[in-house]
Amino acid sequence: AYSDVDEGPVVNIWATNTDISINGGSVTAIVPDGLTKTGIAVSNGYEGTNLNISKETVVTGDVDTIVAMIGVGGFATLEEAIAEAKPGQTIELLRDVTASEIITIDKAVTINGNGNTITSTAARAINIDSQNAEITVVIKDLEIVAGKGCQRAINIITGDSSGAYAANVTLNNVTATENNYYAYAPVYIAPSAGAGTTLTVNESTISGWIALSVYGDDRTVEVNNSDLTGTAYSDVDEGPVVNIWATNTDISINGG
Repeated sequence: AYSDVDEGPVVNIWATNTDISINGGSVTAIVPDGLTKTGIAVSNGYEGTNLNISKETVVTGDVDTIVAMIGVGGFATLEEAIAEAKPGQTIELLRDVTASEIITIDKAVTINGNGNTITSTAARAINIDSQNAEITVVIKDLEIVAGKGCQRAINIITGDSSGAYAANVTLNNVTATENNYYAYAPVYIAPSAGAGTTLTVNESTISGWIALSVYGDDRTVEVNNSDLTGTAYSDVDEGPVVNIWATNTDISINGG
């Protein structure tokens, strides 16, 4: 540490192309102002280094304010992390998130939920928007709960249908559920999504009035070893599991 009363950084990282994982146990760091925003002492400019703190790890001190990380950089919100991410980077979610605004992903990134949950009351929990460029988005190990007023858990769309690019979306071990009357489909490909848009769902659980809804033209959807449930609007009826309003589209469901 730097004094008799302060604790120093738990991990000091001056390394390139290095992976560091902390799984279980506890991390306590009270770091002097100006040293680091994350409670982990990291020197800037070290490319290719990633730090992952698992959900099971009890974190206290300055690190406790961090919701998401990219490499060794910490962010107070998931939205801030997405805004700062470079194409191809992985965003690590460190804790559960409650959102009242739409979380928009408009670049090629991976969201590693690390078993955490996003609970949203926004009209859409996550918008994947390929208006400006073709993007590849991977979401894994994440639960998304569409609360009251939220109609989509994952919404693949473009802000402007003219000149839209394709979005290539993969869901790995994702649970997407809607438990409110106003919900429509937890996973939804909108009519305005760009031609050539693809969706791959692996080992995931999707539950809502319609589990999966596909609109537009030229889509490819592959669902592998996943559980899809349509719950409808009543206590006794189940809704359609997959709703297809799309032309020139291939949809395959394998296992699950």
